[in-house]
Amino acid sequence: MLKFIDEKGGVAKLSDMHDYSERKYFIGHRRFSDLMETLLEDALIDYDHGSGEASLTEAGRTLGNTKMPPRKRSGS
Repeated sequence: MLKFIDEKGGVAKLSDMHDYSERKYFIGHRRFSDLMETLLEDALIDYDHGSGEASLTEAGRTLGNTKMPPRKRSGS
């Protein structure tokens, strides 16, 4: 989600984020709400209730652009 916001110029509408997470990851409303709460609590995004937009913080941009190690495959 952080990468998605970054690709939108660092700011994205909550509705666009919800649609993206639903289409790409099949995340339903409750799990999306949990994700948003975590991103806010961890200071990775700021949220403007008036505009309905989330903005990346510097910490969010850094984490969103960090290469993640490959997942171990089951049985490996």
